[in-house]
Amino acid sequence: MEVIRKESAAANKTGAEVSKIATECEANAEFIGEQKAIANKELEAAKPALAKAIAAAKGITGKDVKEVTGLKDKMKEIGCFVIDMVSILLHKKVYPARIPK
Repeated sequence: MEVIRKESAAANKTGAEVSKIATECEANAEFIGEQKAIANKELEAAKPALAKAIAAAKGITGKDVKEVTGLKDKMKEIGCFVIDMVSILLHKKVYPARIPK
C-alpha cells in the first residue's frame, strides 16, 4: 500500500507538471497563431508590389544594362546628386562640393 501511495504521489506530481507544460504550449500556440495571421496579412499586402517588381525585372533588356554601364564615368556626379536630394528631403543642410573631372 505504501508503494502505491508513493507512486500515486509521483504520478500526481508528474501530471501537474504535464498540465503546466500543456497550458504553456496552448498559450504559445495561440501567440503563434496570432503572429501567423499578422504575417499572412502583411504577405498578402506585399504580393502586388512583388508582382510589379518581378514584371519590372523581366522588362530589363540588354540595352538598359549597356546604358547603365555607360554611365560609369558619371556615377560620381549622379551619386552626389542623389545624396543632395536625400539631404534636401530630410531637411539637412547641403554643403557645396566640387566634382573632380
